[in-house]
Amino acid sequence: MSFIDLKFCYPEWGISRTLSLATVRKSTPYLHITRPVPKTGESDIYGAISITLDEAARGARKLTTIPLEYQKKPIILHIPAETRDGTKLRLAGRGKKIDHNHRGDFYLTVRVTNN
Repeated sequence: MSFIDLKFCYPEWGISRTLSLATVRKSTPYLHITRPVPKTGESDIYGAISITLDEAARGARKLTTIPLEYQKKPIILHIPAETRDGTKLRLAGRGKKIDHNHRGDFYLTVRVTNN
């Protein structure tokens, strides 16, 4: 008799609850595709990134893409520990081009999800 058969024969053992808690997903995918939204007339760009409660408590590293004119540049984003829902991260100089030497900023809003 296998473990799966035992699980269904003896549900009062609590194995199914323990198993489901042990296999629950504790992180979001490493790669995030960010779809930034520029506000009219501004050089700053705004976007959002989602992380789990576990990642918010421990901190995380995520790979995301930032639009850079006609291409998307990958960047590793370090999210600090104890980050709360709604926290804004500022990436200086990663926004729209203002002139030859200056760029706006890229703001990411952190969304903490329960799963």
